[in-house]
Amino acid sequence: MNLESLFKLGVAIGIENDPRGKEGVQRDLDLSKKAYESLKDTEKEYFDPVSLWNPYPDSRLQSVKNPDADIRELMVGIDIGTAELLLADRLIEKGTKIDAVLSHHPGGMGTVGLPKVMSMQADILALSGVPINVAEDIVSPRQKEVDQAIFAANHYATADSAKLLGITLFSLHTPADNCVVTFLDRTFREKNPDTIEDLLKVVSEIPEYDVAKRRGLPSKIEAGSPSKRCGKIVIDMTGGTTGSKDQYEALADAGVGTMVMMHIPKDHVEMAQKFHLNIVNVGHMASDSLGMNIILDRFEQNGVKLTIMSGLIRINRNSGDPYANLRCPMPSSYIK
Repeated sequence: MNLESLFKLGVAIGIENDPRGKEGVQRDLDLSKKAYESLKDTEKEYFDPVSLWNPYPDSRLQSVKNPDADIRELMVGIDIGTAELLLADRLIEKGTKIDAVLSHHPGGMGTVGLPKVMSMQADILALSGVPINVAEDIVSPRQKEVDQAIFAANHYATADSAKLLGITLFSLHTPADNCVVTFLDRTFREKNPDTIEDLLKVVSEIPEYDVAKRRGLPSKIEAGSPSKRCGKIVIDMTGGTTGSKDQYEALADAGVGTMVMMHIPKDHVEMAQKFHLNIVNVGHMASDSLGMNIILDRFEQNGVKLTIMSGLIRINRNSGDPYANLRCPMPSSYIK
C-alpha cells in the first residue's frame, strides 16, 4: 500500500470504531464542508482540506518522503520524537528495512488539532445520558484550556527532524483510541461484570493488560472498592485528551456507576469520589497499545511488516497465539 492508502485505512478503521457512529462522524465532516464553503476566496488557502474527509485533526501526515512509495515495512511506537527517528535512521544503516514511521501520539499539525477533536467528548457524554446542551457547556471551557496550554509549544520540531533524515512520519491518535472504546465496550457487554473486582478480572484477561500487569503496571481502582457494583459502565478513552472535571456530576446524574479510563488526574479522582462514581484506571500504554494493535492487525493483513518500539505492546490477533509475536521481553525472562 502507498502512504495515502495506508493513512486513509487507519482513518477508516477509526470511523468504523467511532462511538458516535457513522452519523456522528458525518455531522463533523458536514460542518467542516460548511465552514469551508462559507469562507472568502482569500481565506480558503488557509483552510485544512484534509478535514473534509478526515474527522480526526490529531491524526496527520507529518513528513512525507515519497507519497507514491509502497509502505511495506513500518516502524511503530507510542511516542516518536527526534531520538526515535535517529534510532530508525540507525536501524536503516544497519540493514533494517523501514519505509515509514508511525506514531500513536500526535505531533506537528496533529498536536495543533488536538483541541478540535475534543468536540467528540460532548457527543460521548450525550451517549452516556448527559443532555447535549449540558455536555457542550462542560466540554467547551476545557477545549479552550487545552488550546491555550499547547499553543506556545514547538509543534513541528519532530517533523523537521524527520524531513532532515528523509523519513516519512505520520500519526494515528483518535482512530486508535476509538478502537479501544469499541473493544472494551463489546467485552464488558459480553462478560457483564457485576463488581469492580469482576471488571478487573475481565480486563486482566485482555493480553495487553496482562502484559502490562506482568511489567509492574496493573489496572487499579482510583475511586471505589473491589466489592462495589459497577452499575452502568462508561469507557472514557477517546476525544483527544482528558476532559473536564465537571463531567462527573453530570455523568452521576445520568445514572453512570463506573468509568473505565486510561489515565486520570488527582483532582478528577476527588471529583468522582464526591459524586460516588467508581473509577478504574486500566493504564495508558496498555490501552494505547490495544487500540494501535487493532489497526496494526489490519495493516499486516494488507502485507505491511512491522518493527515495534517506543512502549508499544504488540499483540497480534491475526495469529492463533496473540502472544506469539510479542516484541518486548517479559520481566520474568530476565530471571535465570
